[in-house]
Amino acid sequence: MKLGETNLGIISAVRVALWRQVPGERPSIVRYGPYMVHLTNDNVDFIYNYFRREIFGLKGRKRAPKLHKMTDRIRNFFERLAQRYACRIIDGGISLWDGSLTAGTVDTPRELMEETLSIASEHENSVIAVSKQSVLRTRFGERILDLLEGEVGPCFKDIHDQISSRHASRILGRVHVVKFAPMGFSFRVDVAPRHGLSCCEALRLLRGNVSFYNGYPDPLRQVHISAYFTPYEVLSLQSLAVEKYHMRVIPSFDVRRHILGPFG
Repeated sequence: MKLGETNLGIISAVRVALWRQVPGERPSIVRYGPYMVHLTNDNVDFIYNYFRREIFGLKGRKRAPKLHKMTDRIRNFFERLAQRYACRIIDGGISLWDGSLTAGTVDTPRELMEETLSIASEHENSVIAVSKQSVLRTRFGERILDLLEGEVGPCFKDIHDQISSRHASRILGRVHVVKFAPMGFSFRVDVAPRHGLSCCEALRLLRGNVSFYNGYPDPLRQVHISAYFTPYEVLSLQSLAVEKYHMRVIPSFDVRRHILGPFG
């Protein structure tokens, strides 16, 4: 969450939530944060490369993105760090992620994702990533989320070989379209099963061990709720930032409102 702008840069906050289910015990949710950061042109390169090199072990030094993009990059770093931690704290289970297993993007280098999946493999964990939305299409131009249209009951379809090789080569797992619950929504689900387990078996294990809300895995829904910043929390964090950094609040000015009025 971007809390506001200063004369030097941007103040942002981040919070991470993890849902954990141990057999025979009640599920637990652990929240980390909120952590607050003041991003400026003077420190942004250091922060960006500290995460890349010291936290994730990536080689080389890179120029940080533009300041207005750094809030999302910080979020991505914390998310990837939480995913890596989740793959370590369980053995022989499923690490369920929000998103996809796409690597080689600007914010997620391939070696970062490969190392995380390697950690999951060492702990004999399968990794399943669920995307709420997807623009991915088959080689014939069909939206993958439309492929289960008309299906009423729970079902899935492995469509990895139906997407272009250019996209498939960047995904560290197999792409499926899945409807987890009757009358539920369809989702793109990337699966990287542990050794000795098929994608089908991993999906069946997931479906048999969690509940769903409109077809969406409830553990992911719970961590979304737990990590969300409410308007009252944003106001509190903004007040904390003002006090911590001894700032003077200046009312925002929108020139469009003065020129265009209600039509702006």
